[in-house]
Amino acid sequence: MLNKKNMQLLRILIGFSALICSIIYGKLYSNDELERLEQGISRIHLNDGDTAMLTSFYDSGKVIVLKIGINGLNRDERQFEAKKSLYKKQALKFTCKNKVLEKYLSSGKRIQVDLNIEGNSVDMFANFNLTTARCGKFSL
Repeated sequence: MLNKKNMQLLRILIGFSALICSIIYGKLYSNDELERLEQGISRIHLNDGDTAMLTSFYDSGKVIVLKIGINGLNRDERQFEAKKSLYKKQALKFTCKNKVLEKYLSSGKRIQVDLNIEGNSVDMFANFNLTTARCGKFSL
């Protein structure tokens, strides 16, 4: 039979074990979400062989910040403005329709998206902020 002290130790051990399991599960689940997000971004339709990739993901609690790098885009090319507009529309559509990001939007978080020329994270060519209400205004 367990005495009072052993019973308290058992309760502490069970509580600690539950905490460790929930931390491990949360970490594995967030890694899976990030992987699905990276895969989705890599499938954004771009022109001329340009590719998109997630270069940064940050959750500040109220705001999700996505940095998407476009590989193959060059500010010096003639079609830069047209491509910039297309890539912004594609990123907007992706952000509002993606299941992982939809979960963040529906919980009241705002999503900030920065589109950069890959390889130069400070060379941002587009930036926008989205909420559930703003996504609802677009006919995607």
